[in-house]
Amino acid sequence: MYQMISIKKLIPHPENSNRMSAKFMTKLEENIRKSGNYETITVRPHPEREGDFQILNGHHRVEILKKIEIEEVKCDVWKVNDKEARLLIATLNRLEGSDVPELRFSLLKHLIDDYDFSELEALIPESEKQLEEFMKLHKEDFKETQRIIEETVSHFECDIPDLRIMDFFLNSNQYHLVSATLDQLMTTRGLRNKNDALCELATCYQSKN
Repeated sequence: MYQMISIKKLIPHPENSNRMSAKFMTKLEENIRKSGNYETITVRPHPEREGDFQILNGHHRVEILKKIEIEEVKCDVWKVNDKEARLLIATLNRLEGSDVPELRFSLLKHLIDDYDFSELEALIPESEKQLEEFMKLHKEDFKETQRIIEETVSHFECDIPDLRIMDFFLNSNQYHLVSATLDQLMTTRGLRNKNDALCELATCYQSKN
């Protein structure tokens, strides 16, 4: 059974990595405006702000409901601790939208601290291979990996609805080699960013094989 909670009391979870494109946000808003219906928001009592609630699932819906000036929101209140909350936002929020990579990495870092690897593997969308690679980075050079990801994301100048994290990683030497090659491609081919340069490199390879 849901309960009605003032929208002013609903606080986003700081580690929510999920983002929805402007296009799909507009569609979701239009649907809610027309029907007046929306999926119940999953929240928990806020761990630091008495009387408020922390959103576990439904960040995009709450943004839209605020925009259309809905004052009270249908919520399911779950009593979960920080560890359980992180697991929920790592799974529930992947049903809609896409992840911001650097935020997803931050979330995975905390989950790896909270759970045994074998247990976590069975609970979240990441594959065994992805988690194994992440574990290596988490132990060796997590800050460097975050910097690389942030640099990559900063190249995008438009809204991207389906950004994906690839399931391989580069060490520092490999990264600098690949980065220099992509920079050279960008210059010689007039490409916009390293992502386009990587695709150009893959296309050239495929055309020769």
